Amino acid sequence: MINPIMLSDIVDSNCKTYKYIIIGAGKIGYELFDALHSLGVDVVAFMDNDKSKHGKSYRNVSIQNLCKYEALDDAFDKDMSGYLYLIAINNRKAQRTIMNQLEGYGIDSDRIKICDRDLEYQYRKNLPEDRYRDEIDQLYANSFGVKMNWEHPTSYSEIINWEKIYGSDLELKRELTDKYLAREYVKKQIGETHLVRYLGVWDKPEQINFDALPNSFVIKLNNGSGRNIIVKDKSTIDVGIIIEELEYWMDRDYFFYKFESNYRGIKPRIICEEYLEGLAETVYDYDVFCFHGEPKYIWCISGSHREEAKASFYDLEWNRQDGVSYGYPYDPVLAPKPEQLDLIIEYSRKLSDGFRHCRVDWYLMPDGRVLFSEITFVSWGGLRHFIPEDWDKKFGLLITEKE
Repeated sequence: MINPIMLSDIVDSNCKTYKYIIIGAGKIGYELFDALHSLGVDVVAFMDNDKSKHGKSYRNVSIQNLCKYEALDDAFDKDMSGYLYLIAINNRKAQRTIMNQLEGYGIDSDRIKICDRDLEYQYRKNLPEDRYRDEIDQLYANSFGVKMNWEHPTSYSEIINWEKIYGSDLELKRELTDKYLAREYVKKQIGETHLVRYLGVWDKPEQINFDALPNSFVIKLNNGSGRNIIVKDKSTIDVGIIIEELEYWMDRDYFFYKFESNYRGIKPRIICEEYLEGLAETVYDYDVFCFHGEPKYIWCISGSHREEAKASFYDLEWNRQDGVSYGYPYDPVLAPKPEQLDLIIEYSRKLSDGFRHCRVDWYLMPDGRVLFSEITFVSWGGLRHFIPEDWDKKFGLLITEKE
């Protein structure tokens, strides 16, 4: 959710000079519109290259075809002068494409602004620490419609947000959140045969010798979620774009996005791993929710690296919990019971020992390997809904009932 305060620099200096057009009719664009509207700023149009959105509207503001600017409604100046263009897209490559497209129409770069997650990042990075709790409260309210119960958190979502400020064992959690350092812990607990093979580790993007890498690989950062670049065919990549993306991630402490304290201050490293064939298409993720060192439920995710991913929950006897979902849409297809189920339960018990709660994630590969993925302490940043909602309380009780 975009806080209107984040837009003060853009609005204060431009609101009387320009009319506003938002490029990107999606979630970020709609949040940006609502934030601007709350400040009394009029947005005259959305523009998008997605044909399926053309002719539609959001809050009675039309979505225009950016590719056909000469065919805009009569309400717009045909030379597109007098407008400020706000690009509301997170994808860096898409941002560059839109920038080039607008500049190709003769629009001065000074009238083009990027309004992506960096707005949130810079705003929260500059907050004093005594404001962190208020900001977490607002994030929670944006997601759930109510404020946090800070005195007596009872739901799973409340507890993991409460722990962002008051959690314990932060040094160990930070070590296990670091995808590079976590490997040593896992190696000591269950052996290195369950680790994804590394192809390289670097401190700076320019140290990477792409010529020495195989045709397929995965590059990721150790200090965040979603900071992955999957390469299936090296001949198709643009090394410059990859380096730019890595530099962008390395410059941003993931903590400031949702205040997940286990990420704060992790030294950024670049990791290159083997490419796991079929991971997005045919390989399930088996994510084991553990409470006080005991596995309780397995979150089975189909296609976790795709937008259309689905998931369902199973108990330790592999009984599906019908209709239960969390973040992903419910997967009605019954997943096959894994042959290594007892093994991942045993290993999850070892790796979760000593923690109130955590999630231990696994890949079970077609070649028979059982591979550790990660240990997670804040699923979905603590800001997604369980369906049905009472499972939020159910998971919360699994944390508090032994305390």
